[in-house]
Amino acid sequence: MVELVIRVEEEFDVYIADEDYEFLKTVGDLEMYIAGHTTDVWPCPHIPAFSRLQAGLVRIANCSEDEIHLDTPLAKFSLPTERITFWKQLEDETGLKLPSLRTPAILNAVGCFLALGFFCSPFLILFELISVTHFLLIFLSLFVVPILCMPIIDHLIQKFTLHCSKRFSWAAPNFSTPTLRELTKSVASMNRPQLVTPVSKHDQEVWPRLVEIIVDTIGVDSD
Repeated sequence: MVELVIRVEEEFDVYIADEDYEFLKTVGDLEMYIAGHTTDVWPCPHIPAFSRLQAGLVRIANCSEDEIHLDTPLAKFSLPTERITFWKQLEDETGLKLPSLRTPAILNAVGCFLALGFFCSPFLILFELISVTHFLLIFLSLFVVPILCMPIIDHLIQKFTLHCSKRFSWAAPNFSTPTLRELTKSVASMNRPQLVTPVSKHDQEVWPRLVEIIVDTIGVDSD
């Protein structure tokens, strides 16, 4: 067994520590250990991010790859009123998470106005009906009710925004990344685990080489 470990370490250029060796019970355990210690991770996710975005834009916009480069403005691929649909299609085509679109300031103001009115209404009603000394009810109207109603308000604002953006250009959301260059950087950062590619230092797979060493060292049949 000592000879086997030495040969494995020499063949795969790994070091099997004593504390790790006691957990290697099967040949499969040894194979996974070797693979985990002889694999590098490609540290740059920007190239695969751009490739996926480019391929997705080609399919959605029906254009050629030559028309899509890093400085291409994203506004070129969709009308303002179709921007939300376009963004969703690009996410589905690439399988990547994209940065959120930027809601116009005027819609944010309308949403805040509606939320403020919704929040204040229970408080104003209770304030008229009860004495100011009823602190508990005032607390409920000021804090608990708004917190409980927040998902409803958020849903209504999203529906309102979506409806306006599909009908009016002034209400269409803006790209937080105006060009494909900025989008690539953002996507590469947000989706790094999906985009990094394991690259083995060895041309051959671990298993057949490991089997050959075991057969030669211990003298067992390869089956």
